[in-house]
Amino acid sequence: MAARRNIKAVFAHNASVQLGASARIEPDLYTNSGGRFYLENFAAAVDTPGEWFVHGDGLQLDYVPLSGTDPRNMTFVAPVVAGSLAMIANTSSIVVQDIEFRHADWSIAPTNTSSGNVQAASFLDSAGLTVRNASNIVLRRIRLAHVGEHGLWVDEGSSAVTLDEVAALDTGGGGLRIGRGKPLPEGATSLPPAELVHVFNSTFLWGSQVYHEGTGILLQHASNNRVEHCEVGFYSHIGISVGWTWDYSPTQAFNNTVTRCHVHHVGNGDLSDLGGLYFLGISPGSSAAYNLVHDAYPFFTYGHGIYLDQATSNVDVHHNVVFFTEASGFHQHFGRNNSVYNNVFAYSTGGYGELMHANFQVPQKRLRGGKSRVDVQVLFLFFCAQVCHVGCDGREPALLPVHVSTKHVCSCLPL
Repeated sequence: MAARRNIKAVFAHNASVQLGASARIEPDLYTNSGGRFYLENFAAAVDTPGEWFVHGDGLQLDYVPLSGTDPRNMTFVAPVVAGSLAMIANTSSIVVQDIEFRHADWSIAPTNTSSGNVQAASFLDSAGLTVRNASNIVLRRIRLAHVGEHGLWVDEGSSAVTLDEVAALDTGGGGLRIGRGKPLPEGATSLPPAELVHVFNSTFLWGSQVYHEGTGILLQHASNNRVEHCEVGFYSHIGISVGWTWDYSPTQAFNNTVTRCHVHHVGNGDLSDLGGLYFLGISPGSSAAYNLVHDAYPFFTYGHGIYLDQATSNVDVHHNVVFFTEASGFHQHFGRNNSVYNNVFAYSTGGYGELMHANFQVPQKRLRGGKSRVDVQVLFLFFCAQVCHVGCDGREPALLPVHVSTKHVCSCLPL
């Protein structure tokens, strides 16, 4: 996971620094995974064409021109507004359309805490455009660009919100956030979780520019939502993430559908343990169907296409096409009652499907090894990658214990 911290002190005598808050910079469990750090926001670093630095008073800009450019003919924008550029709150029956919001700053303050490296940059408490405690809202042909945190956020208390032809481009964090979850306080205002959000014909590209863990579309504690016919790409971690519970605890994320979306270029050699489509926790009624997912490349390991992470249960995954992944096309960490059928998984370095035999969980008790394998099952039916249209030689779908590798399910898969 990524973290961003300020430097509190520099000690020249031993070439060390003290950070403003703790950060998880530690030896990784995986040998040669390459824990990394970089420094930014100091004038001496401006030594390469295209780099720039704005001094603290905001009155001086240092810039090294790119070849063939003349700064005298260029426009420079340094935003001074941080957080939300606009908010729709405590209202109903509003239509907002044909507006573009540009240029919002970001602050290091929310990252400079112990929770400032949480998955999906969920510690951020603002977005370029926020909808909160509002119902029957339509956002049509809204464009957000060059904002320092999340692009859009449909927060608690919101219902029946439609996003049609919305675009979030070049964002510091994620593109779209629906609902909320820890580490932010939940239910602090006694508002119900977000629900009935319909996102379609929308585009979320070139995010996670500041907060590398930013997610294209993040559905946390939110239910009865539909993401349809959207493009999500060029994020450093996850394309579309659904759910916010890492065990079998009761959840407020159910009946969420991701369909006919094009999700591509996630990871991009930056972070690890990621996927194009990603699910967490018990999620009855949720599905991923008719999506195109490709180019998931981590820095070190686990760049899956469709990734059912911890305790993902009761999810249908069908009629998706997944290819070019630097791990498995489909990966199930642990979970129950998931159906995966009529998919194409191809050109995956880690195999077409993988069921991880790591730690399983049952309510009130954590089991290790094989004790719970009988209860943890996934239904698989593959339509295979090499134009095998009948799928698994016409055999019935196999019901497998989670420990069994899916590469043994179908003889017509190109192994």
